[in-house]
Amino acid sequence: MKLTHQMYYEIIKSKDARFDGAFFTAVKTTGIYCRPICKVPAPKAINCDFYETAGMAEKAGFRPCLRCRPEMAPAYSEFAQADDLIKQLLLYFEEENYEAGLVKKCADYFGISVRHVNRLFQNALGFGPQQYIMTKRLLNGKRLLQDTTLSITEIASIVGFGSPNRFYEALKDKYKMTPSDIRGKRKREISEDEIVIKIPYRPPYRWRQMMDYFKLRAIPGVEEVVYEPFDNLVYRRTLRITEKEHVYEGYIEVKPFPEENYVRVKVSLGLEKVLLTVIRKIKRAFDLDAVPEALPVGIDRGIRLPGCFEGFEVVLRAIIGQQITVKAATTLSGRLVSVYGAVTETPWKALTHFFPSPEAFICKDETITDTLGRIGIISSRGNAITSVVEGVLNHDILFESSGGPEPLIHKLMQIKGIGIWTAQYVAMRSLSWPDVFLDTDLIIKQKLIPHLDPNQKYAVAAHDFAQAYKPWRSYLTLSIWQDHFESMDAKEAVEDER
Repeated sequence: MKLTHQMYYEIIKSKDARFDGAFFTAVKTTGIYCRPICKVPAPKAINCDFYETAGMAEKAGFRPCLRCRPEMAPAYSEFAQADDLIKQLLLYFEEENYEAGLVKKCADYFGISVRHVNRLFQNALGFGPQQYIMTKRLLNGKRLLQDTTLSITEIASIVGFGSPNRFYEALKDKYKMTPSDIRGKRKREISEDEIVIKIPYRPPYRWRQMMDYFKLRAIPGVEEVVYEPFDNLVYRRTLRITEKEHVYEGYIEVKPFPEENYVRVKVSLGLEKVLLTVIRKIKRAFDLDAVPEALPVGIDRGIRLPGCFEGFEVVLRAIIGQQITVKAATTLSGRLVSVYGAVTETPWKALTHFFPSPEAFICKDETITDTLGRIGIISSRGNAITSVVEGVLNHDILFESSGGPEPLIHKLMQIKGIGIWTAQYVAMRSLSWPDVFLDTDLIIKQKLIPHLDPNQKYAVAAHDFAQAYKPWRSYLTLSIWQDHFESMDAKEAVEDER
C-alpha cells in the first residue's frame, strides 16, 4: 500500500516497530534522517520528508541520526523489489562486502552490461550502484566506529575504502563528522573478552518456535540452546569465519528481548574484525530482516525461516539425517565434530569445538567414508559427504544467495545419495531462500492430500496449491510443519490428561 505523508507521520508519532526500515524520516531543519522508531519526539509534519531507503535520504543530502542509528534498521525496501534480478544484485553486493570494482565484477558475474546494472539500480532505487555502495560503506563504517574498538585504518579496510584518509574524507563530505565525532557519541559495551550489540527486528516473532527448532538440531560441541528461568531463550555457538585468507575464531550468544523487538548479541573479540559478517550471519540464521506484513493470508506472521551460519554445515547435517530421527542425526553430528572439529575454549562447558571446515576432512590417514563408518554413519552417506567435501573444495558447490537456489539444488542432486528433498531443504536453509516448497516431504503430503483435487496427480495439485503463496513458499513449508507438530503436541497433552 502506498503511504501518504500523513500516514508516514502517524507512524513516526506512534513509533510502530512493524515499519522499522520500511522508510526513513528526513528532518529538513536538522539535516538528519531517522528510523520510524527513533525515540526523539516527532518533529512538526511540515519539516518532514520521507524516503524508502537510507540511500535515497543520503542522496538528498541528509545524514544518519546518531541516536536511532539507521544502519541498524532491518532491511526492507531494498530486498522487497518486484524484479528478482535486482534482489540478486543487492545480495551479491552484500556477499562481496561492497569491495572496490564491484559494479564491473557484478556485471560479469550476471552476464549483463555495466550500463544495465546502472539502469536496474536507477529504476528500482532511484540512484546508481556507486551511490548505493558508498551509503553501505559509510553506514557499515559508522556501525564499527560505534560498536568496536577497531582502529580507523582497520575499519576503512574492512568497509571497502582504500585508505583511512578516503574514509575520513567521505565521512566529512557526507555526514559532516569525523570518525572521532561518531565514536565519541556512544559508550560501547566492550569487556576484555566480548562486544555486546543489539540487532532489531520487526514484530511479531514466535521466538519459542524458532529456539525449539534450533534446540532440537543443535550440534553437540558447536551449539546449544538454553531456556533460562522465566522463559528467557538463549542461543550460543562457536564460529569460525574465513575472509581474505584470514581465519577468525570465536563464539557468539544471541538472546531475544521481545518487549523491545531486538536481540542482544555477545561476540567474542576474536571475531571483532569480521563483526559485519557475524551480524549478517545472525540476521539470516534468525530471519531478522523478515517483513511479517508481506506474508500471505493463512501464514502466521510470527513465523520465521530458520537459516544457518554455514551452508557446508547444513548440507552435512541434512545428509546425516536422511531416514533417521532428528535425535539420532544430532548424536551422529556430534561424533563427526569430535573427530574432525578443532578444539576451542568458551565460557560454556557445552561448547568445545568448531564445526569442521572442508579442509579438515582431507587431513586423515583413512578415507572419509571409513572414518565416518567407525562413528556410525553408513557408507552411502559417507560417500555423499565425501562428494560434498570435494565439491566445496573445488568450488563446484557454492552457497551463494545471489545466484538463487537452482544452481545449488542442481549441483547437490548430481551427487549420489542426495535427492530432491535434501537439495531443496539445504537451499532453503543455507541460502535463507524464501520461496522453496518441499512438496515431496511426507508431512506436507499427509497434510495436503485431503485438500487437493483427487483427480489430479499429487505433484501437479500441490504445485497449483502452493502458487498462491509465491514468493513465500518456504514459509508455507514451515507453517505446515508447525501445524503438524502443534497438533501432535496437543494430541499428546490430551492423552497425558487421560
